[in-house]
Amino acid sequence: MNLEPGSKDSLEFLDVIAEANDEALYQNFAHLINYKWKNQKKDLYLTSIIYTVCVVLIDIYACFFKDVASAQGWYLVLIEITCFMILVQETRYMLLEGVRVYFSNLQNYFDLIGFITMIIYCI
Repeated sequence: MNLEPGSKDSLEFLDVIAEANDEALYQNFAHLINYKWKNQKKDLYLTSIIYTVCVVLIDIYACFFKDVASAQGWYLVLIEITCFMILVQETRYMLLEGVRVYFSNLQNYFDLIGFITMIIYCI
């Protein structure tokens, strides 16, 4: 069964659940969602923090340090480190999902291209 968002199987599965009107079914889904959230929330928080730090560092660099030669070296290293951390996370996701599934999502191309471009700029 293909449960990718928007797939025919996925939509049919959701229709069956919506028509079931079974309290036990909804309770089981609630338990499943709580279990998955409990296991993944630390990873999601960590990834969100890394992305936020990276974006803030890039914004500060663009606003204050772009024309200051003495600050560029150390500040670009900070940006490069956060971009590298994001690439490590993306690689982990790629290995968990499988390379084929990972690259079937267009958003992942934009993630990789953006951070690889920033690392190249910092070098």
